[in-house]
Amino acid sequence: MPEAKSARRCYYQGAEHEDSVWENGLYQFFKRIFKTVAEKNKMMKIFETHAHYDDEAFREDREALFDEMFANDIDTIINVGASFAGCEQSVALADSHEKIYAAVGIHPEDVEELTEARMAWLKKTASENEKVLAIGEIGLDYHYPEPAKEIQQQWFRRQLRLAADIKKPVIIHSREACQDTLACMRAEHAEQIGGVIHCYSYSKEAAQEFLKIGLLLRIWRCCDV
Repeated sequence: MPEAKSARRCYYQGAEHEDSVWENGLYQFFKRIFKTVAEKNKMMKIFETHAHYDDEAFREDREALFDEMFANDIDTIINVGASFAGCEQSVALADSHEKIYAAVGIHPEDVEELTEARMAWLKKTASENEKVLAIGEIGLDYHYPEPAKEIQQQWFRRQLRLAADIKKPVIIHSREACQDTLACMRAEHAEQIGGVIHCYSYSKEAAQEFLKIGLLLRIWRCCDV
């Protein structure tokens, strides 16, 4: 039996940053995020750009963990949705914690739970809630046979269009699906959207193609089972 979905996703640690880093054009995605966040955070330490603290693993000590993090070097967190329930919980965390923001989007492993009503919720929430900064994590994952590739591509492209419509960047998950990810993003003019591919694991040649689209490649310590 395949392991639990939550165990198969990448969990990121914080990314320390300096002002000089953001002068590089590749970091326009984070500049767009910082423009919103920096108004409330004059001195930024560590910005954890990709977290899943809505996960059940944090149920017992989530608030204690937040207290410890914010009392030390963690200044800002983006909690990234994956399942629909995870999106709702990410928004709830953002609404109830000053230094937590959210991204909403359906992970390729969970796209079979998407409906038109849920797409409408994603659009409304990302459009109207100022603490929702991006659409993600969305993308393609061919490591397992289900969901079918065609279904993943359909909902990936729909969510790319949503991001374009509301002018929010995207957080992309792509595993064993490099060429199809590029094809979907080119078809939906992702160069007009912007965003990041997290847990990047493809070749340097493919990296150049993603960079041409204007995406940031997120390479960090992670666990990808």
